[in-house]
Amino acid sequence: MSPHRLRFITRASPPWRFPVVATIATGALWVAYRIVTTSAVPGAYYRYAVGGEPASSFSYPVVSVTVYLVLIALEVAGLDYWFRNRSDRPLWYKSLVAGGTLAPLSVWETVTLMHSPPYSGYHAMWIVLLNAFLIVLGVASGAAALTFAVRKRLARERSR
Repeated sequence: MSPHRLRFITRASPPWRFPVVATIATGALWVAYRIVTTSAVPGAYYRYAVGGEPASSFSYPVVSVTVYLVLIALEVAGLDYWFRNRSDRPLWYKSLVAGGTLAPLSVWETVTLMHSPPYSGYHAMWIVLLNAFLIVLGVASGAAALTFAVRKRLARERSR
């Protein structure tokens, strides 16, 4: 094993990494649970609730639900990778870049929601809430970093 790889494995992660990733993963698990359970109800689909198709012709959309669950898992894995491998960047930078990257997907998911199935609606809700969480986290950690820098500078000026 190369020394660079060994250093990567043994490097301690920042103290904020676990709570941030755990919050994102918990939200993803809740959304996955809601997708699986709500997608089994025929009344949650437009064509059965309003469109006039009989509920007896309903079949569970296994492929579509699986695609959305894999998408959510990939989003969580991508965010975990982003937060884990950019250790030289501050939290506010990572959060704002991740939120800005997910913003177009958030807008697109929200715009295309009309008469969509429940798994698509829950994914759109997940993306919007994840985007909001990342932006709020970025702004809050940026404000904390700015406050810390100002305090440090004031303390240095007082000690002169």
